[in-house]
Amino acid sequence: MAVNAKAAFNAAYSRMQPEMPAITEKGAIEVKFVVRSRYARLEDIQKEIGSRGVGEHVRLLGLRSDVARLLKAADVFLLTSVSEGIPVTVIEAMAAGVPVVATAVGGVPEILSHRQSGLLTPSGDDHALAEAVCLLAEDDHLRREIVANARHRVGAIFSEQKMHAEYEHC
Repeated sequence: MAVNAKAAFNAAYSRMQPEMPAITEKGAIEVKFVVRSRYARLEDIQKEIGSRGVGEHVRLLGLRSDVARLLKAADVFLLTSVSEGIPVTVIEAMAAGVPVVATAVGGVPEILSHRQSGLLTPSGDDHALAEAVCLLAEDDHLRREIVANARHRVGAIFSEQKMHAEYEHC
């Protein structure tokens, strides 16, 4: 990955998060946030973007059906939830070969192993998220290793064959 990152992709924003300014302030990389989500309160979100001073770094896409194409353009996938079940968006990013930085909430640690198939940070720790994004931008070897491990993990746990086999044993 070049120091000038293509995109940081987050498919799970329902509101702006405090880590956006922290990540953009790191200065080591130029980050563009591409947010694909349903916007219940679009005006509030746009106001929040302006108040945080991250407007030049954020592009709101709305609800999209071309997620696979968007993932191909991303350098990192961010899931910054404070609460989750098993997020399919993380599995999709892993399968697409996009390294994942996620908060260690709910079922996320069941999908990602820290520094093996993704990077996990504490929920609410915007500086840890910023550090994780920068680490992936700076450490090519770690990023490639995480992507390879994540793809293997998705195939081993979430493949169609594996899911059918699991249902048969219920």
